[in-house]
Amino acid sequence: MLDAAITLADADFGSVLLLSPGGRLRVVAQRGFPDWWVAFRSMAPSTHGIASLASAKGERVLVEDIDQTPGITDRASLERLRKLGIRALQATPLRSRSGEILGVFSTLYRANYRPSDKTLKLIDLLAEHAAALIEHQRSEQALQERLQIFLANVPVALAMFDLDMRYLVVSKRWCDDYELGGQELVGRSHYEVFPEIGDDLKAVHRRALAGETIRDEETRFVRLSGRVLWVRWEVLPWHEANGEVGGIVLFTEDVTLRKRAQLALDIARRQLIEAQKIAHLGSLELDVSTQTLAWSDELYRIHGLDPGKPPPSVDEVFSRLVHPDDVEHMRAWHQEAMESPARYDHEYRIVRPDGSVRWVHTRTRPYLDAEGRLQRYVGTTLDITERKEAEAANIAAEAARRASETKSRFLASASHDLRQPLQAISLYAGALSAGGVSEEQQNILKRIGQSIENLGDILNHLLDISKLDAGMIRAEPSVVHPESVVAFVEEEFAFPASRNGLSLKLFLNRRCPPLWVDYTLLTTVVRNLVDNAIKYTERGGVLVSLRPRGDRALLQVWDTGVGISPEDQSRIFEEYFQTGNPERNRAKGFGLGLSIAKRVAALLDGALCCRSRPGRGSVFELSLPLAASPRSAADDSAAPETNGATARSAWSGKCIVIIEDDVAVAEAMKLALEARNIRPLVFRTAEEALASAQARSADFFVCDYRLPGMSGADFLEAIRYPELGTVKAVLLTGETAPERIAGFKANGWPILTKPVDISTLLATLARL
Repeated sequence: MLDAAITLADADFGSVLLLSPGGRLRVVAQRGFPDWWVAFRSMAPSTHGIASLASAKGERVLVEDIDQTPGITDRASLERLRKLGIRALQATPLRSRSGEILGVFSTLYRANYRPSDKTLKLIDLLAEHAAALIEHQRSEQALQERLQIFLANVPVALAMFDLDMRYLVVSKRWCDDYELGGQELVGRSHYEVFPEIGDDLKAVHRRALAGETIRDEETRFVRLSGRVLWVRWEVLPWHEANGEVGGIVLFTEDVTLRKRAQLALDIARRQLIEAQKIAHLGSLELDVSTQTLAWSDELYRIHGLDPGKPPPSVDEVFSRLVHPDDVEHMRAWHQEAMESPARYDHEYRIVRPDGSVRWVHTRTRPYLDAEGRLQRYVGTTLDITERKEAEAANIAAEAARRASETKSRFLASASHDLRQPLQAISLYAGALSAGGVSEEQQNILKRIGQSIENLGDILNHLLDISKLDAGMIRAEPSVVHPESVVAFVEEEFAFPASRNGLSLKLFLNRRCPPLWVDYTLLTTVVRNLVDNAIKYTERGGVLVSLRPRGDRALLQVWDTGVGISPEDQSRIFEEYFQTGNPERNRAKGFGLGLSIAKRVAALLDGALCCRSRPGRGSVFELSLPLAASPRSAADDSAAPETNGATARSAWSGKCIVIIEDDVAVAEAMKLALEARNIRPLVFRTAEEALASAQARSADFFVCDYRLPGMSGADFLEAIRYPELGTVKAVLLTGETAPERIAGFKANGWPILTKPVDISTLLATLARL
């Protein structure tokens, strides 16, 4: 185009200059200039002169005689033009389709000259085409840059191949997942890069090259190194402009971690089945409409039947399994249960096929549909033969005493021993999350965390009910800032709400004074209310507000969910009562949360109530006491640890002694601390720590209370005097018995109940 312009305009020179991002003109094409001028212009971008004037004004500048042109103010530039022999020139701006100035299109002459109007119109036309070409080239460059950005950041492994399975395009994730490092893949054969690919996958590739799309959710892939990967993949053809297949695109996702988690869950399920065997506790479900039963394997074993066979019918249970002396009573109970749905509790005798008689205790509860019609009964059957035999032997009082002791041991043991693996899993997940994992791995960790949370919820609900019944939970109020409550809701529920397509709105009246409550118990109530709101809301959102109301504070949780009928509003705080969940979807809870929330609210000196309109939504209101004094600067130290860079840097290089006899918990805590640049020293016993000189110089101490040999509290007392003076330490425990907790607190050390997440642990240490 430049050559054409020089010819049409009868010019001696020509140039195309483009604006750089900094607003300076650079030569990108020129004709007729000597080498010294070309070199000079490449090193000295133009900031003045005719081209700059045309660019700045946005219109053509026409000079018939350079000596008569006021636009050139730099005499050095004027002398260089004269040295070139240039006497006249024209400079036409290059404009984009949107009107943006891209650069300047110039023709220059050795003699005084003015192009004709026709020539100038031709130059305008050439400038327009040149601008379009420049825009097109820039668009292609930008597209290539965006493609490279996409390939560098796409969260799945992606590769594009031609008909001969040679690489055309490959994403960074592909290279990372398959440990290809900095290899140059484009142009190489896929089968050269992965010689371990078998004939089965090659056959898949051939099918895709023939036009078929194939996918698989889970394929085991063994690398030459012996490393085993589990991969989810999809392969599909891509087409040329004429519609013919040009090659294939292969997407893969490494699901090895998910597969391992699935295997771990399978192990947990098997362990649960084994636990049911040990407890001799079976479960049953009766479909009312069909009168068909579903039994767990353990219930078959209790009755001496083969779990591989279909469950007996209701009539067969009465005619063959129930003891003849109890049949009439059990038939009457069954008839009553069908006519008057309620919770039932019965003890009766069964006869096994071998003729042996066993005593069982069956508990059932009904499930109704939205119209209140009975759908099914769900229950448990416990073999109580031993207990009945003890009663027959007139040792009921002794049996009751043992049962009481067993319950106390169970509470203490369940709280400690069952929380230990949860503690380890939670800390391992925290260590992984802090270790700079990928977005996909973060998603997997979130799913693992949700599974841990669900398991913890089941355990905590069961233990909370037992502890509430035994009066073991007591409030320890302190000053709690309203901001921390709102921040807790946002941190814990923003993602679950977004995942369900719901909005989560938070409102805090800035005039709301600090609260006087037990923060841990308050979060228990708030967690139950917000979690329920999200579970029972299909569209719309949830609003959590906190505002002063007279001499108290009012916390409200609003939702746009299914609502609660007036007759059910008086029952929603009962244990195991649920509305809108006839299918017993475990994702919607177990019917225990509101019952626990109501009882815990009473411990907080708070009142919990509900208002609802079916089909419109509900609001739960919690009235809370206010602190007597305004906020002080010291109160701010009670805020939990954040995950920001400031909190991390404050802990960097600190040394923390860990004394924990559970290997899994100790290792998980060690990894979680190392992920935060904290130096842990781990000991299995207090005696080992006492013998270590390094341990005595540590910044903090984290001790399990129950240790083999010397207890954690005794260890801290041993090092308190005289060497260390003030010792900054926290005791960890899984015990929940009130007398045990009281004994721990008498030592004066902060007590944290397992499972403890790493943020809570560090926040507690920071306040010492």
